[in-house]
Formats: sequence, C-alpha cells, structure tokens
Amino acid sequence: MGMVKRINLVLKGGVASGLIYAALLPRLAQNFALSGLAGASAGAIAASLGAAAEYARRRGDAAGFARLETACAALPAQLPRLLHAKGAAGAVLRALLHLAPGSGRPRWGQALWAMGFPLSVALLIGVCGAAKYAQWSQGGGHAAAHVVATGLVFLVFVLLAVMVYAFGLARLVCRRHFGLCTGLGSGDQPGVTDWLHQAMQTISGADAPLTFGDLSAQHIRLHIVTTDLSRVRVHMLPELDTPLWFDPKEWAGLFPYEVLGALQPQRPALRWPLPPPEALPVLVAVRMSLACPGLMSQIPVYAQAEGGVRLYLSDGGVANNFPFDVFDTDDAPTWGIDFDSLRDGDDEARRVGLLSEAQEGNRIAADPMPNLLAYVWNLLASMREADIRRRLLTATRASRMIRIRLKRNEGGMNLHMSAEQTAVLAACGETAAQLITETERPL
Repeated sequence: MGMVKRINLVLKGGVASGLIYAALLPRLAQNFALSGLAGASAGAIAASLGAAAEYARRRGDAAGFARLETACAALPAQLPRLLHAKGAAGAVLRALLHLAPGSGRPRWGQALWAMGFPLSVALLIGVCGAAKYAQWSQGGGHAAAHVVATGLVFLVFVLLAVMVYAFGLARLVCRRHFGLCTGLGSGDQPGVTDWLHQAMQTISGADAPLTFGDLSAQHIRLHIVTTDLSRVRVHMLPELDTPLWFDPKEWAGLFPYEVLGALQPQRPALRWPLPPPEALPVLVAVRMSLACPGLMSQIPVYAQAEGGVRLYLSDGGVANNFPFDVFDTDDAPTWGIDFDSLRDGDDEARRVGLLSEAQEGNRIAADPMPNLLAYVWNLLASMREADIRRRLLTATRASRMIRIRLKRNEGGMNLHMSAEQTAVLAACGETAAQLITETERPL
C-alpha cells in the first residue's frame, strides 16, 4: 500500500443510522489505511465490513471497498425484510417496527394492519362468545341491560383471546432465546445474519469464514462489543475473560452452517468450546453484538463443558454503545462517529461537525420529552450513555469525534425510509469523511 496514514475508527450503534457508514468507509479508505475498527450493534456490522474490505486491499485486492458500497446499496430496501420472523412472532415484529421509539412518528395504522390476523381472530372469538351469550339469555331482562351485558361478554372474550395469544407469544420468545427473530431467513428470504455472512465473504474475498486471525495477519484490529446479561459484564471480542462453550444444536438455528462448521472442534462433544480469539469467525462476534433484547435471539453459551447455567450474550449497545476508548494505547489517531438529534428549527447546515465545536457553541441537543414514551426512552438512554457522553466531552476526545445529527424520521428504527432520506444519510457519511480528511491531512 505504500506510505499511507493509519487511522482507527470507532462506530456507534444506531440500527438504520448505520447506513451512514456505507458512504463514510469507502471515502476514508481513499486517503487512509483503516488499521483499527471497533463498534457495537449496527456499528459492529459496519466495523466488520470495513475490516473485511481493508483485509482484501492489504492482500492486493483493491476492489474490496467498491464491493462494500455495492453490498450496501440495496440494503435500505432490504432492511424491513431482513428482520424476518414467521407467524405470530412475525406479526408482532412488524407492528413493533412501526411503533418503536426512534422510528419517527408511530404508524398506528400500519401496526394495526400488521396485527390484522391475530386481531381478527380475537374479534371473531368475541363475536362468537357474545352471540352464544345472547342466544342463551334471549328474552330475559330489560332490552338495554341485555345489550350492555352482551357487549361486556364480547369484550371479556376478546381480552381472553388477547391474553392467550400474548401468553403463547411469550413462550415462543423464550424458546427463541428471548427474541422474536433468530437472524436466519427461510426459503428464498435471507435474514440479517445470512446477509451479513454473504456480504462479509464477498467483500473480503476469503474462501472460508473470515476470522480475527485473518485480520490480525494483515495488521488489522477489530473489536466488537457484546454484553453478558447473565453475569452483568461486557466482553470486547474476540477476547473473553473466561472459557465458554456452546450447544451446536442451539446454534444451528442462529448461524449459517458454514460458520457453524468452522467452529467444530477436533473431538465433537455435546458442547463445543468457543475457539481461541484468533480462530473466532468475525460473524459470530458481530451476531453476538446484534442480539437486541426482545428483537433478535440472544446467543446462549455455557461456562462449563457439562452442566452449569446457560448464559446469554446480548447486544453490545446495552452496556457500551460507543467503545471510544478501545484504542487509547495506540499511536494512530482515533476518530469516532457519534449520533445526536436534529430538532425542528435547528440549522440543517450543522448536521455534521466536530463534537468540540458543538460543546463550545453550547449546541448539545436537548429533548423536550413531549410524552411518557419519550421520557422512558431518554431514561434508558441516560442509564446507558450518560457516563460515556461525560467522558467524550474532554478537549482531546471531542476534537476527534464527529457528531452527526439526524431527524426523528431518519436512521434509528426507521426501516422504511424513502430514497431521499437514505440519500441524506449518505451525504452525512461523505461530509464526515471529508471533515476527517481535512483535519488529519493524509500523507
């Protein structure tokens, strides 16, 4: 590659906000060598794909970042379908994606339409129950009281049907390791894990599943955050502070068979040990960081080869959505991409800028919290990010942190964005890359 300035990148999670990175990474790669990447959740996806493209480039394949752009170009249209679930889980999943905080204004009409079948069944049960009651009590009592009683019977039967449905759904989610979707698709419809596996292999040009050892051999460092919910701790993968095992039967429903085959030990047993860090497939680490509670299946592991309690590895964003200090001991400059909100009336020209400038101008966004949902959302965000934000606002860190401000209907849980909204995200990524380039002054 010759003399090219090295930089490290730390990418924040943010679901659809991660589309910004599809424009950011290829532009940065034109002037810098991406020697270190880190992220959680959606940031983990972008970091892994950026590492895969850099891996291809260092092996003499200059088209890796072009393949990254191609793989991500169709992603906005695919996003709603990649979070895939069947039956009752699928109906609830589609409804939640229309109502989730961070998805702009809740789309109640679409959510009700998504729940059309179970709601129709509940209403039908209510009608049948009310009709049976009306037939049984025909001719008895005052007419008005009879109508009210029949209506109450209808409501009781509808509520009972909804409760039975909710109970069955809760059991299904528990069986799926506390997630509505596993990450794998079915038939011709790929899931997010399938898409990520295919994209990673295509971008890197690797024949076998890409591992952390493959990256290390090309002097590329990749760090992925996952949260151990069972023991309340964070792992910075590929490193683990304790040996872990997994049940291949459980993981067969969570990972493509090529990746599961790469994990098979020399002496297969009831539970297989996770390989050492250098042999761990990158996809496994990223999927662990994507395990959003309730949305995607958590990853079950065990602390012992036999017996022992099942542990769950979850979304890295639960505990550390922005691992900006992971490269503190490195001599290469480390840049981070942070997300914030653009409120109505804010200056559109200030969408992308240095966090230090926002701090000096006192332009840190404040949410007026107009309703209870916004209050709960900000409460959870404060529990996770308040200390991270405090440490970011130091002079040294803030001078290399890019703040990208997005509207409520951009990024986040907005999986049904228009082409215009997607173009705005791409423009933010290109502007951020330009700002880093102007500041760092490549060799």
